[in-house]
Amino acid sequence: MRKIIVHSFILGLVFQLLDIHDALEIKSLNVWPMPESVDYGVGSLYLSTEFELKTEGSKYVDGYGILKDGFLRLIDLVKGLHVIESQVSNSHSPSLLHGINVVIFSPNDELQYGVNESYKLSIPANGERVYASLEAQTIYGALHGLQTFSQFCYFNFTSRMVEILQVPLTITDKPRFFYRGLLIVKLLGQMVPKLVSELRFRVIAFAFVIPFLALHMHLVHLGLPPRTLDSRLDTSRHYQSLPMIKKVIDSMAYAKLNVLHWHIVDTQSFPLEIPSYPKMWEGSYSISERYTMADAAEIVRQVTYPSYFYAQRRGINVLSEIDVPGHARSWGTGYPSLWPSTDCKEPLDVSNEFTFKVIDGILSGRPHFLIEAFASD
Repeated sequence: MRKIIVHSFILGLVFQLLDIHDALEIKSLNVWPMPESVDYGVGSLYLSTEFELKTEGSKYVDGYGILKDGFLRLIDLVKGLHVIESQVSNSHSPSLLHGINVVIFSPNDELQYGVNESYKLSIPANGERVYASLEAQTIYGALHGLQTFSQFCYFNFTSRMVEILQVPLTITDKPRFFYRGLLIVKLLGQMVPKLVSELRFRVIAFAFVIPFLALHMHLVHLGLPPRTLDSRLDTSRHYQSLPMIKKVIDSMAYAKLNVLHWHIVDTQSFPLEIPSYPKMWEGSYSISERYTMADAAEIVRQVTYPSYFYAQRRGINVLSEIDVPGHARSWGTGYPSLWPSTDCKEPLDVSNEFTFKVIDGILSGRPHFLIEAFASD
């Protein structure tokens, strides 16, 4: 076990050093994660107060508004920190950026492992009516491009406008890893927002995995006491509210992560409603620390568009985990016959036919929005 932790720690440091080395080659470029290819200048533009989205030449029809929502989130992000006092709009000033034209080559918006997430972002320095250009193979590459665009926008306290720096700018980018996942984290008190904010800029350095020891040291570097991070990061051991989980999803989108590993149940608690076995969630910490089916759907699904997931609209898959037959003590709170005995409460009693009926009922009958479940131990 000690060797695994040390190797994971070393792996995390290697990835950090690689990213630092790449960053040093592109001085003064404040974008995260660092794109694959960047060419930029020293000019600047101002964001028009009527900054618009265009899709001329795109094959993606955006029938469910995924691109439109992404664009609106971009506007909220770059304009939401301060009041824009200047009223300069779509004049013919060469210093204004009037909008962004997004061209998506694939009409398909299915989110799968290995989906093409590449994009090319171009922002010219001048012209009669200047528009940024964003090209992507899929809608999910386009969403990443919009996030990158937002990182070049700053509020200018002299002009009282949003300024786009380092133009002309051309970025070609794609992820180095198809799977960029995160377990839901639990911290104490007001430290949750601070870590979520830091995740936006730093978690990619660990690339494919986040070794616990390396993350532990990173928290110490941030000034967070080590006791604020648990050895396993999940809502089964530490209940999280729906707004908090959504904040994690939003922060993942900022950092271009694409898999939220939701560890729902474990030994300590069973907070999820199972309609076919209504006593299962008696294993929750308390009656108020539970997820109804509607709650779970809300986490990953946008209610306005019932056929699309909340997380998917941000390019994020939700991987749900239900552990069996080990790590299942909480199952027997509502159904004691699942325990081998009152003195031995885990693993589940595999000599009892009822145990397999419950497992089959939960795994085969789980809601469609819980994309994946898998056994462990």
